[in-house]
Amino acid sequence: MGRVRGFVVGALGAAGTDEDPARSVAEALTETSLRGIDSHGIRLLMHYCMVVQRGRINPRPRLSFVKSGPGTGFVDGDNGFGHHASSLQSSKAVTLAREAGIAAVSVIHSSHFGAAGCYVLRAAA
Repeated sequence: MGRVRGFVVGALGAAGTDEDPARSVAEALTETSLRGIDSHGIRLLMHYCMVVQRGRINPRPRLSFVKSGPGTGFVDGDNGFGHHASSLQSSKAVTLAREAGIAAVSVIHSSHFGAAGCYVLRAAA
């Protein structure tokens, strides 16, 4: 699947997306397609390239995280891909849960994040 992910990263890069968000999108799309959820998988690549080129999604977001409590916080996605913001959100939630025993982290200023299962499975692992 590495070649497919590389293709997705390259296509999004050619559309103007920075490498980190492109990698987040590529991981989510390929994982989703491999699980058989094609509605949220690789088939969306052309659409995502188009929305970047049309300016609907920020291809160079500067994500930020704010810890708002012992087990809570939020990620500001800077109007970038939801996949990218949700990857950071999931990582921050796991860290907070290890510290506080439970966590709730939300995402603001972002776009569609694809299939939710990607982030839940990563957190569970």
